[in-house]
Amino acid sequence: MAELHVSATDGRIELPNGGVIGAVLTPPLLASSPALRDAREWDAGTRPFMHYDLRNAGTHDGRPVLARLSFHEALLLRVHVTVSHYPPEAKGWESYSLEIESAAKACHDELCRGWFDGLARAKRVGSSDPNGVGPALEWSFDWGTVGSYHDDRGGDTFIGIAYGNRLAEAQRRYRRSEQRRDIARTWQAVPALRGDQTFDLAAGAFLFGVADFAVAGDFLGGAQDVQRAVVALGGGEVELGELA
Repeated sequence: MAELHVSATDGRIELPNGGVIGAVLTPPLLASSPALRDAREWDAGTRPFMHYDLRNAGTHDGRPVLARLSFHEALLLRVHVTVSHYPPEAKGWESYSLEIESAAKACHDELCRGWFDGLARAKRVGSSDPNGVGPALEWSFDWGTVGSYHDDRGGDTFIGIAYGNRLAEAQRRYRRSEQRRDIARTWQAVPALRGDQTFDLAAGAFLFGVADFAVAGDFLGGAQDVQRAVVALGGGEVELGELA
């Protein structure tokens, strides 16, 4: 059986069951891989973000290895890998234990240090460790980051592999898409008033409050219209450079 390993060169993840995860992996490639195709797809109501849970990624030192892959459309954003220290019969929150999570965190720290010592320096991330599981440690590379983390809110302990700034860019695109949908619904709700100067100014103020200027310009005809609306309603002068 293969060893669990994350490459410092490109973030390639080798799972103990023989599966390989890399930055170019897509959902169709995931489904076609004998070692990865059993991953269960789920979403949190924020499509096109999609997640896949692989519960049978092999074992490390006799303990189950789990993997969660997060995509935005076909782009792999990040992967969470966990060496579970819970017994097979453990089920749900009634089995949750900070002692067990601490053991998993120590295991993850040791794995990451073994992979990256001499190649990159570990950086402590954040200043608090309220659950006493252990501080977040992170290694940075040209292609992205690897970290050993414990989620204080969700309770999960995992090795996180993130590829570049893909996640931040996908979140930005998602927020803009949601803004466009919200604005379009508002705009369409009052068709009799569109084109009326008073309404245009009110709409400009609305857009100024909830959307960036690039989105607002789509609905008011351009940056000049947004600027006039904001100034007319007491928003003050706005530099056109801010409206790009």
